[in-house]
Order: sequence, then structure tokens, then C-alpha cells
Amino acid sequence: MSCAGTSTGPTRLRQPWSTGGCIPVTSVGSTRTVTSSSVIARTHPTLGEVPILFVALNAGAAIDEADINDHLAKNLTRVKLPVEIYVVEALPKNPVGKIDKRSLREYQIST
Repeated sequence: MSCAGTSTGPTRLRQPWSTGGCIPVTSVGSTRTVTSSSVIARTHPTLGEVPILFVALNAGAAIDEADINDHLAKNLTRVKLPVEIYVVEALPKNPVGKIDKRSLREYQIST
């Protein structure tokens, strides 16, 4: 099991609802199907913030939100489970090459 990240190493997702752990999505099932992933926070009236997960798949890979959610439910506490999962072709990058979280927030609001 590995954490969401790049080939150079895992990315540790540090959000207010995360205690320095990571969301292990790069090895859902027995084959590596996830290219990259990112989590953003959405404001929640009682919880403060909740995680929203974006996942980009390898070419030809087929997996749906339910499979990802089932996998994460086995590895994360309930408070760290994403309330929404979006499977996208590719994650948007900023000019520096980092994942553009602002674009992800705009995408999440528009859907």
C-alpha cells in the first residue's frame, strides 16, 4: 500500500482533518490504476471541513468511485473518508507543475 504521490515518493496530505497521515489510493485493488490524486477541503456546517478526493487513472484503467471508497473505508477512519470522489482524466497543474488546487475547487463547485 502506498500513499498518493508521484514516482519520486509519497505525498503526505496534511489537511485540518488529517493527522499527518495519507490517503492510500495509488494501489486500489491488485494493480496500480491511479496515476495521481489530490484532496481538497470543503466547508461543512458542523464538521468544519470535509475531504473531497480527485483521482486520475492510468491509461486504460477502469475503476469507479464505489471501488475507491470501499478500498479507503478499509484503511481510513470514518472522519478521514472523502465525502465525494471525482475520477478525472488528469489533474490540473499550475505553471510550476504542482497540482492546481484552485482549479479543483472550481471544478467541484461547478458540478
